[in-house]
Amino acid sequence: MTIREIISGIRVVIDKGNPSDDSPFTNQYFYHLMKIYRGVLLNEKLKDPTYNYVLNLQTLECIELVATEKNECCEKLPSGCKWLKSKTKIPNTINDLIYKVYNDRGDAYTRIASESSKSFKRYGFGQTNDYKYLIKNGFLYVPDLNSPKWVKIEGLFYDDAAVKSLCGDICDLLDTEFPIDDRLLNNMYAMIYDKILKTYPYFINDNINDTMSEDATAKKN
Repeated sequence: MTIREIISGIRVVIDKGNPSDDSPFTNQYFYHLMKIYRGVLLNEKLKDPTYNYVLNLQTLECIELVATEKNECCEKLPSGCKWLKSKTKIPNTINDLIYKVYNDRGDAYTRIASESSKSFKRYGFGQTNDYKYLIKNGFLYVPDLNSPKWVKIEGLFYDDAAVKSLCGDICDLLDTEFPIDDRLLNNMYAMIYDKILKTYPYFINDNINDTMSEDATAKKN
């Protein structure tokens, strides 16, 4: 579902009927809550080893790689290799979950678990485990084994807007898909509704859409 569609569903619950044109809550506020509670729900679901999180994945398209200084990364590489890093920082992940990393050459990477120099033993020329990546200080690092220009990253990221802004220009963010499993939607609605009732316990529901009323009056006149 798109962000706009989900927000419309939230407004129906909050306004107890047709979404009101005079709602005190903006789309930006609802989207902010959606991102927060998506993260909360996924963090909880990821504790269940049987949960299939693939329906919640986001993709960072064409993350450009640039050369890096030797002292930026403490990991050792095979002789003759150098590190490349992402030109921009990678958005924060939910539960440190990155599903896939692969480059424009078709090579898939696996992750180095630590930032210790001891992990250089994991490298060896001519072996499939040459293709590893490291995330440090928010940047992604990969070895320059065959001069890749960019990488694509699939994972679970907290900030949906940050992910989409890295993937190119967006005409209208509200019309983009929100990366959440449909089975989690009702739980997210309930959490947002509960948040609003606790934060604004005395807000007045505007259950009459003034625009519709004005149109009806105009037609009579």
